[in-house]
Amino acid sequence: HPGTTVTLAWNHPFLTMDDTRLFSVSVLPKHLLAAPWSVEVLDAFRATLERDHRATVNRKTFRLPLDWDIDETLLDALVAAELTRNVGPGRER
Repeated sequence: HPGTTVTLAWNHPFLTMDDTRLFSVSVLPKHLLAAPWSVEVLDAFRATLERDHRATVNRKTFRLPLDWDIDETLLDALVAAELTRNVGPGRER
């Protein structure tokens, strides 16, 4: 996503902007574990994640199967929603 950088924290990659964490992902033995940084953004995408992406949505994270086909549009929308929530409209592009 333009204007963001990848940083490591707790040995996991985080997408950040201006030191604000936006999104993280971990590869585990049986699934991928991902999270927007806010529960509000996760809740906004809950139905789409469960219905369209075979995701198991937890309280603050979601699990995806290891064979999940990367959906760049979905990931971009999650990051854009976090940017809007954190830094305001217009910075999400």
